[in-house]
Amino acid sequence: MKMGWKKEHFGTMESGAVISKYTLTNENGVSASFTDLGGTWLTMVVPDKDGQMADVLLGSAIYAPATLVIKAVMAVLA
Repeated sequence: MKMGWKKEHFGTMESGAVISKYTLTNENGVSASFTDLGGTWLTMVVPDKDGQMADVLLGSAIYAPATLVIKAVMAVLA
């Protein structure tokens, strides 16, 4: 596997601004995903002791659609 990065559409703000998701991956398959909305960390996939890849970021299995994430972030900033 090659090192690399990938950019994907993650959501759209009420203002129409597009939110992107970036995933960085190394040659061992370890990856991390972030949004460009404040650098929100979405996933961290690493191998366990048996070599099985798993997302170890707490709460990542329940991350909300981008519009809900935006509203939560805006509420904190208000």
